[in-house]
Amino acid sequence: MRARPVLLVLGVLLFMGEALLAEEVRVSAFQANVRDGPGRSAAILATLSRGATLEVLGRRGDWYKVRVRDSGLEGYVHGSMLEVGAGSAPVPASPVPATPLPSAAKPAAQGLEVRSLANLRAGPGRSSEILATLPGGKLLERIADSGSWYKVRTPEGLEGFVHSSTVRFAELEAATAAAPAAKAVPAPREAAPPPRPSQATLPPSGIRREPAPTPALATVVKTDRADEPLWGARAFGEAGFVSFRAKDSFDAVFGGSTGGSYGLGAEFRYGRFFLQANFERTRKTGERVLVFEDQVFPLGVPATVTITPLSVVAGYRFGPFRGITPLAGLGVGSYGLKEESAFATSADIVDERFTSFHLLAGAEYAATPWLAVRVEAQYVSVPDALGAGGVSASFGETNLGGFGLRLKVLAGR
Repeated sequence: MRARPVLLVLGVLLFMGEALLAEEVRVSAFQANVRDGPGRSAAILATLSRGATLEVLGRRGDWYKVRVRDSGLEGYVHGSMLEVGAGSAPVPASPVPATPLPSAAKPAAQGLEVRSLANLRAGPGRSSEILATLPGGKLLERIADSGSWYKVRTPEGLEGFVHSSTVRFAELEAATAAAPAAKAVPAPREAAPPPRPSQATLPPSGIRREPAPTPALATVVKTDRADEPLWGARAFGEAGFVSFRAKDSFDAVFGGSTGGSYGLGAEFRYGRFFLQANFERTRKTGERVLVFEDQVFPLGVPATVTITPLSVVAGYRFGPFRGITPLAGLGVGSYGLKEESAFATSADIVDERFTSFHLLAGAEYAATPWLAVRVEAQYVSVPDALGAGGVSASFGETNLGGFGLRLKVLAGR
């Protein structure tokens, strides 16, 4: 007979426990994510709007296990997102076994969002081929990590690697069966600012769903490096080699038609286009000569020629291809020519400038995001700069231009 009162007490306790667990709460935040576990790293099952009514099933720390009244979906919501009804008994903070996901729901994928622009490469390195350049805001599925690179998959199914500096973490949500004709959009994090207005509809359950965007090809706005900004400016120094077209005149006076050069300049870039301003200097020392019937007679008088080209070249950078960026350009400039010799009067000193035309081709390698090395070949034409008199007139040479090869070190972005 004593067993009946015990069973009666147990029944009352079970009834009270069920009443405690059946407490109703409402979403107090603008939006709240329902997750499949008690933590922000857990997959997002749905996103609820302010005022949605939930049934509390249990509690684990600051997370409430709830059931959405209208849809029956179960999951976890952070307590800061909820308003507990006045006068309700507190929900016991005891471990609650995780409820398996509904068969029709899929967990959210671990994702990334492009910050501004990001190159999608074939491998984890800046020397790898660029498959496409992704615009800011594009969501990517994170597949694997490789040092400071992430292997990702675009919504179009294209796989490749992006540098960690060009992306930030985001949450990607898969479609659920609760809305067969729609896919859930990436849900905001808790306490996030209100999203931009959209054409989303809110079913009675308060779960926010939007039609999935139509897949489109990745926008290609290529830059040379994954983390290179659209605009850029760089300074450079250079050293090079030049071979002059007036070969006979230079051979007669200086014993050779080649020489070294050095210079500096700046380059401004927009996307793949660049504008380069350059100053160079070449100096050769020889002796004055007399040319008679194609014979050269040295006079033993020292002579010096200083050539100071100024140029502006506009060009385009291609690729890169396996880490190398080819480039080409056209430009104009001003070639300074100054001739001096011992015992010469002011009337004998030549100090003039002539218009020059430049054709440039080269290749660049980015050693770091801020440092690059470039090799350039340049052909220059400086018509009518020679031949007015002296040795060049004797040989019929009028062009001061020639072919040059330069090595540049560029610093900047």
